[in-house]
Amino acid sequence: MLLTEQGIERPTYQKILDKKIDRAKKLFGEEIDTSEQSVFGKYIRMEAEDLAECYELLEDIYYSRTPNSARGQSLDRLLPFAGITRNPANYARHKLLITGESGKMIPAGTLVKGDDVSFYIDNYYQINEDGTVEVYVNCTQTGIVGNVPVGKITELEKSDAAITNIKHLAIVQEGTEKESDTALRVRFKKAMQGAGSSTFNALSGAISRVPFVSGVYIKENREKEEKDGLPPHSYECFVLAPETQDSFIAQAIFDNRPLGVTQIGNIEIDAYDKQGRAHKSKFSRAIRKDLYVKIKVLVNDYFEANGAEQIKNNVLEQINTLSTGSTLYISVLYGYIHEIAGVVNVMSLSISLDGESYHSESISANPYEVIRTSFEHIEIEVLENE
Repeated sequence: MLLTEQGIERPTYQKILDKKIDRAKKLFGEEIDTSEQSVFGKYIRMEAEDLAECYELLEDIYYSRTPNSARGQSLDRLLPFAGITRNPANYARHKLLITGESGKMIPAGTLVKGDDVSFYIDNYYQINEDGTVEVYVNCTQTGIVGNVPVGKITELEKSDAAITNIKHLAIVQEGTEKESDTALRVRFKKAMQGAGSSTFNALSGAISRVPFVSGVYIKENREKEEKDGLPPHSYECFVLAPETQDSFIAQAIFDNRPLGVTQIGNIEIDAYDKQGRAHKSKFSRAIRKDLYVKIKVLVNDYFEANGAEQIKNNVLEQINTLSTGSTLYISVLYGYIHEIAGVVNVMSLSISLDGESYHSESISANPYEVIRTSFEHIEIEVLENE
């Protein structure tokens, strides 16, 4: 029986084959030749293989009904139940200081480059009287490829005598890949927990449903006296998200706020009621604890050419799906490294919060902090097994 009280029990190819052979002997007699060399035996095995593939497909359909086991498009189709969508890949955004001829107009779309990655200037800029102007550039490709280190974007794609120098000042917004199934399941769960309204669970769920929000923590004080820095009967929302989402976060807080409780926060943005009247909505940014990771692995011939990149992606996904206040247990990372084909041994694994002093101990976070890393903060050393 395929479906039982415990769920689906998919028969294996071997069980299907044994059952077909048993049935053939009952129908044609015990002497019938069902070996791999016989025509009849080959036919039975072809049938068994086709049937095994059908059962695998049925199992896939069965598990695609729930977010904990669905994947890809099947998972996307469940997202409307939580009121969310999968976050698309976005572009890295950087800030540059351009030096050149005063009054020179720099056209939008002008290309600059760094680490063999191209970026385009997002608007028209004119060089000031002092010979400098700050400009913003976006990567021409989505994803983490645009997260080049500060100081690397220093050249024009096509030289211009009126521009004498380019200084890379900062990364304004990191590029991200399309949201993974793992991260999406975490956000789905948070959004579903916040059903209803005018409660802190509902508020947390509403904020989690805002695109590109990856961390939410609500600190509250229900007492009549000040507690943990909060005034009596107040709350403070700590949110990890790009600044571009601030107005959406403010509106989500306003629409789902508990009534009669004071909002606290160092970011104050207008939100609007149904009549279009503006109201102040407050929240604070969750503190991001940037993590640096060093990994040394011993590999064999099965380790692929992009194996180091695969390790980075696995570690990146595991760390960047942690919730606010979650502890990073370093032992968990070993399993994600060994998932990559060809990894024989993890010879060393260490982490750091400053990129200088590394250790092999787990890192905890306060409730309003969230641990994150980036592709360039993960170093992989590969040693071949002789």
